Amino acid sequence: AASIRAIPTGSVTFQPGWGTFVVERSNELFVSGLRIALPLVVVLLATTFSFGVLSRVAPALNIWALGFIFSVGVALLGLVVFAPTLVSELQGLIHQGFQDLSLVFAD
Repeated sequence: AASIRAIPTGSVTFQPGWGTFVVERSNELFVSGLRIALPLVVVLLATTFSFGVLSRVAPALNIWALGFIFSVGVALLGLVVFAPTLVSELQGLIHQGFQDLSLVFAD
């Protein structure tokens, strides 16, 4: 109820091009999310695939008991290796976000 009193229904009007602005920013956010997550996802997928092949080759070994611990170690190692890329991507995303906020609140 307080939000309706603060900004009554129908009192906010959007400028032309807002829909395009929101869609473009959503697209950029999705692509940035893929750029951030994809290196680690590929490394962990390769690790899981190699454990699957190893469990087929040597079925007597209990691969799944070591798989979780090894996957965590590989993920941490991958995070250390890809940290410069992740930091630069996050810096670019934050910079773009501040530019977008300056466009939104320019009125």
